Amino acid sequence: MEKKVLEKKNKRLLLPALLIAFLLVFSSFALARLNTETGLRVQSRAAVEANVLNSTAAVNSNSVLNEADDDNDAADDGVDSGAGIGARIRAEIEGAKEKFEQNRERYLEIRANYVEAKSRVAASIQSFNAVRARIRSAAPEDRNQLAVQLRVHARETLLNQVNAILNHLEAIKDKEVAPDNIDELTEFFSEVEASLENEEITQEELIEISSDIRVFWREHRLGLKKGVGLAINARIQAHFQKAETFSERLSEIIDRLEAEGKDVSLLERGLAKLDSDIEKFRSAYARLREQYSEADSRQEFNDVLTKGHRLLKAMNEQLKKDFRLMNALFKATRELIVSEEISGSTSADIEAGVESSETEIEFDAALAEFVEVTADE
Repeated sequence: MEKKVLEKKNKRLLLPALLIAFLLVFSSFALARLNTETGLRVQSRAAVEANVLNSTAAVNSNSVLNEADDDNDAADDGVDSGAGIGARIRAEIEGAKEKFEQNRERYLEIRANYVEAKSRVAASIQSFNAVRARIRSAAPEDRNQLAVQLRVHARETLLNQVNAILNHLEAIKDKEVAPDNIDELTEFFSEVEASLENEEITQEELIEISSDIRVFWREHRLGLKKGVGLAINARIQAHFQKAETFSERLSEIIDRLEAEGKDVSLLERGLAKLDSDIEKFRSAYARLREQYSEADSRQEFNDVLTKGHRLLKAMNEQLKKDFRLMNALFKATRELIVSEEISGSTSADIEAGVESSETEIEFDAALAEFVEVTADE
């Protein structure tokens, strides 16, 4: 008799204990998403065109954790440690939010500096071209003065361009998608910037600096693009690997709920959709990594980059949708533990995550296009 009571108690405690482990997995994913919520906005005319992770989806971490103590109630007095776990996770979420706000402010500052530098580049190029046009039709006695003006505008144009590149490199480094030689690139352009800040620089020196920039950039631009592409792809991989862990834990909970006679058909549909997307992510990641690594010419890499850019952006959008599905599935498991059915609002959220959408269509199209194009190479 005592043995049966013990078995019954253990069975009653098994699901809540598993749910707490599930909560740890889910909150880990939430923290990772929160820390990179501003995305990897990498923009520059003169450098990388891979602005593919401008993630603006808000992570509703509090909605997951505000009811952590309810989980402990469901576990009765056998899982007293759940309150401590919930409190710790809540503290981690708050810390991640604070860090996110700091990163967001820094990103906005860097972005503003880049936009301002880009604006100055456009204005200085316009002024430079205007003076150059005047020289062509100027009288001989006016050309010397115009030549001085042209040198001034040439210096300002180069300085503004270099400043924009430095802001761009800073943004790459700040978003943790920088290639290994990012410090070498920054050092080169910082030295160029220091030289251009000399207002007495000669025309000959300007021509030499302009030539050095072209040669240096021709040698390093491809590597920078490749490095950023690989880093962004790796960041996406880290996210869908967390989704894989989530899927494994969810599958365990579904089996337990089904054994208790609960209707888990909607959970199974949601899990099947998540697993299907994870498989697509895995395929896209492998293909992107292969093609980025193998591209060895500017034209070849630019072709891969164009397709890869679209695919990375689509992967990010689909990841955001799948994260919302994961959130709904997590809520659904909690509801089924304490009741016989999933609430209408949670069911609707799961249905929305399972149904096909423009986001999924774009992801499938981008993956198909990328595979078709690279398969012919």
